[in-house]
Amino acid sequence: MTQDDIDTGSVTNQATAVGTPPTGDDVEDQSGTDIANDDATVIELCQNPDIAIVKTGVFNDVDGNQCADAGIDTITYTFTVTNEGNVSLSNILVTDPLLSAPNPVVNIVFQSGDTDGDGELDVTETWIYTATSYTITQDDIDTGSVTNQATAVGTPPTGDDVEDQSGTDIANDDA
Repeated sequence: MTQDDIDTGSVTNQATAVGTPPTGDDVEDQSGTDIANDDATVIELCQNPDIAIVKTGVFNDVDGNQCADAGIDTITYTFTVTNEGNVSLSNILVTDPLLSAPNPVVNIVFQSGDTDGDGELDVTETWIYTATSYTITQDDIDTGSVTNQATAVGTPPTGDDVEDQSGTDIANDDA
């Protein structure tokens, strides 16, 4: 069985039996699901799509005063997206409301991880995205921290999209 079989959701197989009688031509028959037919055997395979995202942030003390300053200091975010399921995922999308309007827009950029270059988040594959230079606001300073979550979405070969909210590690969704 291959990953393509799992992504397809089934394995189809058919055997051919050939026999040589004592006299006459060879006889043959293809296997079937019943003695009266030659239908190929189809084995359905379980598909379990799953995606996980972990978001981390690093404070950038741009002015070097070891204190957060609105409009000056920044945070660089790293998003680690992993395929935790048994099927390949396509159309991977990472979103973060903190980095979108009405806040200043910061692009989330794919960095690495598509090891075979097929544009699919393969089983056990991990992709890394970054968002550089989220500029700290006065509201962030007044609150005393910057807390929010990102979301990763992927499309399995069949069925509905899967999604996960970021957490502090792969096992949780804590902001």
